[in-house]
Amino acid sequence: MNLSVLTSGVFSALSNKKGGEMKRILVTVLSVIAIATTTIAENFTIDTRIGMRPIGPNGLMFRVSRVEYKILPEISARAVYGVLNGVGFMGELNNFRIGVQGVYKMQIMDNKLLLEPFIGGSYTSSDIVSGSISSDFGLDAKYKLFDWLLPVVGADVQVYSDSYILDYYAGVSIPILNCVSLDLLYSALLTNDKHKIGAAGKINLYF
Repeated sequence: MNLSVLTSGVFSALSNKKGGEMKRILVTVLSVIAIATTTIAENFTIDTRIGMRPIGPNGLMFRVSRVEYKILPEISARAVYGVLNGVGFMGELNNFRIGVQGVYKMQIMDNKLLLEPFIGGSYTSSDIVSGSISSDFGLDAKYKLFDWLLPVVGADVQVYSDSYILDYYAGVSIPILNCVSLDLLYSALLTNDKHKIGAAGKINLYF
């Protein structure tokens, strides 16, 4: 059916005697969609960490972005995307890492300490390495020291068939709004033969 004819018919229905009923149906449908969308969106958390290791003229930029969806109050699923030697969609030599993780949340010490152990897997590729699969595990932790300052630490271990990568950080999280916080971090990368130390900033969005 032609879209203009369909649109004309809808508006015509809204203007005649039966328009009120049609309008109520449309309002009901749109309300259900809006409520469902809001409910789904409220379960999302998005964060992006951007930094440099080491700090200085020879430092290499990096980015790690994560999207997390709360399935149950204590269980979440998370997608991870990261690049080394860059902050765009792909890093130097077209490198990237994409992965999925399962997260378990634990509140202890009168709900002041939040622990988030996770486990999952990743696929890493570049122009040098066609593709590698890793088993991943790690932990994110946050302590509510003050309402305006929360110490944070975290580590993500990627284990490959012949090597490993430990990406870890520590710092403070500063709430900006109810749905936004900024982390100022010491950030380091440990591999089989290298230890790169640097700094990073991380933005967190809570829906």
